[in-house]
Amino acid sequence: METTLTKDGNIFTLKATGQIDIQTNPQFEKAVRSALDEKLEKLILDFSELDLISSAGIRTLIQAGKEVNKTDREIEFLISNHGIVKEIFYTTGIYSLFNVAEITLKKS
Repeated sequence: METTLTKDGNIFTLKATGQIDIQTNPQFEKAVRSALDEKLEKLILDFSELDLISSAGIRTLIQAGKEVNKTDREIEFLISNHGIVKEIFYTTGIYSLFNVAEITLKKS
């Protein structure tokens, strides 16, 4: 798994690629924590190129969401409109808890 953090004013985008699983979740959790420690209005978690997210990653998302909901900040997820990550978001109820936007990736 790789993460990159970009900033546009007070909007931060954390892009994760690869897989978030039990082994990579500590790295992912650290990246989310680092972003949340910043003075931001909105955190966008871009999973549009994520191949898999395990229950450990889902737990990190729920914890981050709870923290953000205690403040005036926002959290949003970008996911591909197909694939296993979309299925996992539906199955775990992430869709009903947070703002999730689906995007279509163009094949190059």
